[in-house]
Amino acid sequence: MAGVLRSLKNSLREQVSRHRNRPFFEAAMAAAALVVQADGKVTLSERYRLDQIIEQLDQLKIFDVHEAADLMNDNLDAIRHHPREAHPRLMKAVARIADDSKAAHLLVRICLAISIADDEYHPDEKARIGEICDALGLDPAEFET
Repeated sequence: MAGVLRSLKNSLREQVSRHRNRPFFEAAMAAAALVVQADGKVTLSERYRLDQIIEQLDQLKIFDVHEAADLMNDNLDAIRHHPREAHPRLMKAVARIADDSKAAHLLVRICLAISIADDEYHPDEKARIGEICDALGLDPAEFET
């Protein structure tokens, strides 16, 4: 009986954690799609870097990697097929975490990591990260090295 209760407690804790981190998850997938698509090509190395980030970050690893891939693919499809509607919708998802400074900074660092995954920091990716910083109320210069 104790094992069942412990399992139930762990499951409940995971569900609460997923619910609490859902806005960050959605913001991360929106920002990632915006950044990787900024230069017009989505590379395998960028996708691989995103998978690595999802598997390593506590805020993201509680989500199924397939769920993340599906959301990322949906976001990329929306950008390709309906850019005028998709861009503001995705930026709105990003802006939802602006009140959490720690999460906002982490999100920008994720974007930077993804943008250089293909060994190229394209000017369009840099500009897109600047837009993301603006949506989060952050100074892009803070992230330049």
